[in-house]
Amino acid sequence: MQLRDLIRVEAVVVDLVATTKVQVLRALGGLLAAGEQSVEPGTVAAALLVRERLGSTAVGRGVAFPHARCSVERPVLAFARLSKAVDFEAFDGTAVDHLAALLVPQDAQDEHLRILAKLAGMFGDSGFRERLAGASSNQEYCAILCAQDERMNREDTHC
Repeated sequence: MQLRDLIRVEAVVVDLVATTKVQVLRALGGLLAAGEQSVEPGTVAAALLVRERLGSTAVGRGVAFPHARCSVERPVLAFARLSKAVDFEAFDGTAVDHLAALLVPQDAQDEHLRILAKLAGMFGDSGFRERLAGASSNQEYCAILCAQDERMNREDTHC
């Protein structure tokens, strides 16, 4: 699976200003809904909030993967780097400053899990997170995401 096929520069925001988890999820809802005819930003944000209430989507090291199921035809990704880290109740106590939000069709269980696993692998690399932290624009952040996906795809093909 290649995440770069799901990455759009229009759905990437560097230095997003938000001071609460709810503000972050609302902003991500807008990014995920942009360009998707079948969903409204408020509906997506509500779905992200419902999922977040089940348990924090923070995975530690300043990273969170908010995700939800919605009436979309294909998976949709959005990425944000916050201007100031926000508490997401991460197990390691670290406030979140990098987010990868995922919206998947209602029946996409396997694909949903594969995408989350791929994101976990990408963001588990401290060098990758450092490169993202140094990005000066949405385009540069997007290019770093795509390059990391390409690097991981090459590594997956080696025995």
